[in-house]
Amino acid sequence: MSTLRETGHRSLRRIAGGLAATALLGMAPFGALPASANETFDVDVRFDPRGTVDPRTGDVTLSGTLTCPAGAEFADVLAEVSQQVGRVFITGFGAEGMEACEGDVPFELQFDEQGIFKPGRATIRAQASACNPEFQCAFKQVTTTVILRTAAQRSM
Repeated sequence: MSTLRETGHRSLRRIAGGLAATALLGMAPFGALPASANETFDVDVRFDPRGTVDPRTGDVTLSGTLTCPAGAEFADVLAEVSQQVGRVFITGFGAEGMEACEGDVPFELQFDEQGIFKPGRATIRAQASACNPEFQCAFKQVTTTVILRTAAQRSM
């Protein structure tokens, strides 16, 4: 009778052996893309350098552009915006999904905040993804700084 530890080691060896075999045969394990396909199936996300903050509510709106590869059937942008106000860090989360995405697609995110944002610098941490009908997906993570302004300041 084998112990749980021995059984686990045998299972790991089988998995590792299977991965090595698929790599040698040039096949992609677990639906991952082969290297040549990854080079052509890429996604990018860029945020506008300025965002808007409502001075009454502290709500933040950020916009940008998602660049999807040809053949992408759906895509999304998930982002966290944070700002230090005095000694307190304010954080908000926003997301937008798109059913069809090819080329440059503009987006706008509204952030569900946990405090009141103020005009000034804020940091965005975001992840974008795009997938084709075969679930070959591309991902991009970015961290950038934006300037939050009120709507009146933004038009200046």
